[in-house]
Amino acid sequence: MSQARKDKPTHLAPWTCPKCGEHCGGVDHSYKDYVESVRYSITCPKCGCWFHHYETVTYEPACVEVDGVQYDYPQESENATEDRDSELLSAAERVLANWSCGDLAAAVRELDRVVKEIKGA
Repeated sequence: MSQARKDKPTHLAPWTCPKCGEHCGGVDHSYKDYVESVRYSITCPKCGCWFHHYETVTYEPACVEVDGVQYDYPQESENATEDRDSELLSAAERVLANWSCGDLAAAVRELDRVVKEIKGA
């Protein structure tokens, strides 16, 4: 599906602007339904980049198209996804424990830390 290019976008993640890295999942967009995929046309509110996010009919992210060239999203190993899920679940449990003790600020800080760690921020 993709074409190799030297100027490959820096940010290759679903619903993310390939040029600036802004998450654009909540941005108004149009879509076109194809037989085996769905294309979402998105304009990044931060940098104005216009790009297409493609998903399979089972809602699996497939690729991004920018400047007329498609790039596949990097595939994550199943173990990496499971590890992230486990970390997030553990953080959620700590948030609930802190919440029940009345320390909402600590709960939010802990959840924020884990989310940033998982996202690689």
